[in-house]
Amino acid sequence: MRRVTVNRIIRIRPSVADQLRRRLHLTGTGCLEFYGALCKRSYGKIGLSLGSRKRKAWVLAHRLAYALQYGAVPTDKDVHHRCGNKRCCNPDHLELLDHAVHGKMQGGRYFGPGRPLERAA
Repeated sequence: MRRVTVNRIIRIRPSVADQLRRRLHLTGTGCLEFYGALCKRSYGKIGLSLGSRKRKAWVLAHRLAYALQYGAVPTDKDVHHRCGNKRCCNPDHLELLDHAVHGKMQGGRYFGPGRPLERAA
């Protein structure tokens, strides 16, 4: 079975941007919060049909937002929320990090809510 990636879905279904846009709401902090289905880790997810009614791919909303704005997301990178809001899909609040760097940040050094948006060293 071929793995479905965000990048492949964008090529297959150009209307995915509209599906994402309909589920975003601007907050007072500048976050574009996703209102829809959430995965177990509280990230937004979108179910996209892949041509047949039975085939559906679930993609994380923030990864989709990043890919739509900046292009392909490499499989060896994580999309990090600089704002600390897991539901945020604002491309200005997202950045690519190596798995190792992102893992260290998740261990307590990430820039959570209320902290300034700045790049990790």
